[in-house]
Amino acid sequence: MQDDTEKKNYLQKVLGYCLTAIKRFVSFEQRNGDILKVRNKEDETGLNITKRFSGNIEPPDEFKNGITFTLQKKTGPDTWETVKTYTYDQFTDGAVHAIHISAQELEEGAVYRVIETNDVWGTVTHTQNWSAALLKDEIVTDLVLEHPDQYAEFTATAETLTHSIEILVNNEYLVEKYEIKKVSTTGEALSGAEFKVYTAADNTVVPGAEYITDTNGTLTILWSDGHYTTDTLYYVTETTAPAGYMIPRNSEKFYFYFSNTDQAFEGLLPAGAEAINLNNSYESLIVENAPNTVSIPVHKTWGPNGVDAWPSEVASIRIGLYSSINGNSPTKVIKDGQPLTLTLTKAQDYDMTTFANLLGMDGDNYIILITRSAKKLS
Repeated sequence: MQDDTEKKNYLQKVLGYCLTAIKRFVSFEQRNGDILKVRNKEDETGLNITKRFSGNIEPPDEFKNGITFTLQKKTGPDTWETVKTYTYDQFTDGAVHAIHISAQELEEGAVYRVIETNDVWGTVTHTQNWSAALLKDEIVTDLVLEHPDQYAEFTATAETLTHSIEILVNNEYLVEKYEIKKVSTTGEALSGAEFKVYTAADNTVVPGAEYITDTNGTLTILWSDGHYTTDTLYYVTETTAPAGYMIPRNSEKFYFYFSNTDQAFEGLLPAGAEAINLNNSYESLIVENAPNTVSIPVHKTWGPNGVDAWPSEVASIRIGLYSSINGNSPTKVIKDGQPLTLTLTKAQDYDMTTFANLLGMDGDNYIILITRSAKKLS
């Protein structure tokens, strides 16, 4: 009997572990691009603090692990008392980094706030963005924060302590830059493309603002380059294509400026164009280059269904090439002062030939015409 009792207690204990594990589920809600709600605990009450990073540069782990989060209780009009302090490396690991404080550790009626310190990473621009909500039975109630760029504050009322208090802080680390990546039409990174920056007001080259794509096909424009002034509209455009590639006929202009306020630049920006303020943002673009030569295969077929044999009475066919640029009327392609043609014969080439290594330009459309058929002499 004693053995049966021990087995029963053991099974109940194992079942308890299983039920506990089942209760420890993760609940997410997507809101404004951020995952706001995370991990309901066994009692589904208390405080959950979740940390996220965004921006165009990732801080190293040794820096992130030193960021400090402090839960404070209000003790006077402008005074706060530290209740708990955590560093980022104490947060649970995984896709979402969070830490839990049970409801039993919070005092009913007290006002609390969570602040973040040690988050300044050198001279990299960064901002804090706090949000908070109450979660119970999968019902979400947003909390209004007075200082969402500094901290999250809440009151531990009898009602809120029956909820999960979810606080999210997102740090955006930002390098203000304009990044252009040059690739081929097949996606291969292209080094050696040259770009220049111009002042939009007079289309003059900015002294020193010349860039060449690196081995990754990338160039980066920064305020720290020292070439730019505030509240001035600039554009960058490709001036020399990588070796073996051609520059587009109408190379696109990419507009940007540096300013503490957004600018319209009426009269300077072309219709439909946008300018990026690199004082508080960044831009990454992919720009393609096509090869500077093209080859055009020609396949001549015979008969109404294209399956007949080469006619015995035809000795050869002369094929001409015409070019239509951006939809304009086609004109003959000239090579060495003469119209470019190919001759197709059954004896030599059967029904296929190629216009090889033609000089290409963006916007070209080639048209193939049979200019002459020569009948076989009897």
